[in-house]
Amino acid sequence: MKTNTLGIYLTSFTNEDWSLFHKFSKSRYSENSDFQAVINYIKKHKSRIDAKKMDTEYLRKKIRPTYSKHVFSNVISGLCKHIEAYFRWSEMESDPMMKDTLLLQALGKRGLTKQFFKQKEKAKERRSNLPIGLWEGYHEFMAEYLLYYCNMTSDSAMSKVSLKNGFISLKEFQIKQWHYFIIEMNNRQLLLKEDWGKNLELFKKEYTFKHNLSDIFDHLIEMKNSKSEKSYLFLIEKIKGDEISTNLKYTILIHLRSYLSHLIVKGRLDVTTNLLELQKFGLDEGILFPNGRIPLIRFTNILNTASSLKEYKWANDFVSKYSHLVINQNSNETKSLGFAQIEFSKKNYSEVINLLFGFKFKNIEFELRAKWLLLSSNYEINNDNYSVIESNVKAFRYFLNKNRLKITELSFLSYLNCSKLLIEIARHTDKDLIISKIKNEKNLIYRGWLLKKITEK
Repeated sequence: MKTNTLGIYLTSFTNEDWSLFHKFSKSRYSENSDFQAVINYIKKHKSRIDAKKMDTEYLRKKIRPTYSKHVFSNVISGLCKHIEAYFRWSEMESDPMMKDTLLLQALGKRGLTKQFFKQKEKAKERRSNLPIGLWEGYHEFMAEYLLYYCNMTSDSAMSKVSLKNGFISLKEFQIKQWHYFIIEMNNRQLLLKEDWGKNLELFKKEYTFKHNLSDIFDHLIEMKNSKSEKSYLFLIEKIKGDEISTNLKYTILIHLRSYLSHLIVKGRLDVTTNLLELQKFGLDEGILFPNGRIPLIRFTNILNTASSLKEYKWANDFVSKYSHLVINQNSNETKSLGFAQIEFSKKNYSEVINLLFGFKFKNIEFELRAKWLLLSSNYEINNDNYSVIESNVKAFRYFLNKNRLKITELSFLSYLNCSKLLIEIARHTDKDLIISKIKNEKNLIYRGWLLKKITEK
């Protein structure tokens, strides 16, 4: 059974998407249309259906069994195009500056000079009232670009001014984006030991142009490079204010989280509370998940932080409230994995096994994490029985190798390394050597837990 594009698209929908999609569709199609019949069926059964069950033939038999395969295939193809139109519409609806720019483009192409200038001023005023972000320079540039190249200027003097303003806006936008990517390169160089030296030196050498986010970006770099408490506090204040956009606040918050996580890894456990409070703030203010979806790794990290502080009630509430937003096809999988992770932190290892053993996962990434939790729980229960541990590790590696092509190479190596080190810990081999391996291994997802297990020996 081949999963089609329709299944992939619709399983990405949040509850908000379903509501907006209905609003988008109802003025275009009647309730009795083929499109609407398919949408209504999937919406009705979405809690029990996955992408594989949205195979064209499966849907044809359920919704329009009298249609030929060819006719129904055309229905599905047309519906996919309609969903893509919805994706474009929803993105535009959420971005007032983009809406202004597209309207200016339409007016310019049609030679509607009076309306163009009126809209240009409206857009400029709107931008001035919006929080500062990464993209306003682009829209300022586009306004001048359209003014110049759509021949909206009345004379050469006016076109000269427009060209100059466009250049200034483009330069500011370019520098701001460049500066942002320098922060990301710098971060990867520090945390992942990648070599971005030439790019960093080029920026320092050739780009000294200041922009309205220079202070924020400079503090982001200073915080990471020098572990600056001053920069950390400056950035905390910025995300709590109204001066900058939500997307920029998200960028800052992620770097603040990374900064605190790095301190914790280095032994600063006193900042764990700060990390959880930062994550709670991001959740309460709607900053942490700007696109309405939660990556599994972030969901897991939040749970780990709360559990390490024994905030189990909050952790359980978090799983119940946010599990349906995790990027996955089945929120029941997220809940089971989340609750199991909390029980593991509470050292209720038998309960972890009860929650996960025999659970049928559809998402391979979730199943892999569940397998590791089961392996770890069995290790905690049988840590003095090497033969049981060895047998469990072999079973885990068999599953890992069998599904290697379904996961990223990074995940594969990380879990493989974890399993190898767990066997070494169980064998009671050289303790100092194992500690060194754990600390120095680049790909290791459960480094903290493994270090804890070897220090207990």
